Amino acid sequence: MAKLSEYVGPTSFLFADDDYRHIEAALGLEQPDSDFRARIDTCYILTVERIKREGQLRRGRTRSKVQAIRDAAGRLADLHEGAYSADGDHAVGLISDRLEDIRDDYNFDPVDPFYATATRDAAQEVLDSLPRDQGGREPDEALREFIICLSQHYENKTGKPAGVSGGLPSGAGPEEYGGPFFRFIDACVSRLAPEHHKGNEAMGRAIQRALSHRRRRLGWTEPPSENQ
Repeated sequence: MAKLSEYVGPTSFLFADDDYRHIEAALGLEQPDSDFRARIDTCYILTVERIKREGQLRRGRTRSKVQAIRDAAGRLADLHEGAYSADGDHAVGLISDRLEDIRDDYNFDPVDPFYATATRDAAQEVLDSLPRDQGGREPDEALREFIICLSQHYENKTGKPAGVSGGLPSGAGPEEYGGPFFRFIDACVSRLAPEHHKGNEAMGRAIQRALSHRRRRLGWTEPPSENQ
């Protein structure tokens, strides 16, 4: 079976060698492992990078811009059905300003009623496809999916189930989270996605939530044995 690194290539790694060595050391790997690094890169691309890119479409700024395009195109389409007026000039100018960056790609002509109608309808389709803002604090989806992807990689590499130890109350206060998988995830997140890194307790709980989500996704009713 071909290794992933044979397709990705050692020169295609996303991060610095020191970052990978830090992660490999956390997992107890004494030598650099190209296939291991390629799979970590794949997890990052499929989760953190993808969700970050998609998240840009969820922001209100994008929605408001698309709404402005839809409304202006709609006004212009309505005006084309009747007499051309001064308001039409304003709508044409607004559309031209909003679509300046993509004018060449779409050959947009704001004076043509067909393009006005098509733009209005296309903008509405984009708005309908954007997730609605539910308000409140959104869960860290990127971290959750990164952990889930890494958990599968961890289990394939070590032959052990992903899980964390600790986190239970003790006489001296809350016990810190730990264990091989915790150290692996903590190293990956701190080095590769530091904007998602958290303290021990928050990271431990995030890992537990991610693993719980993975179990539900796979239809597991009970967590697998965690003989680490």
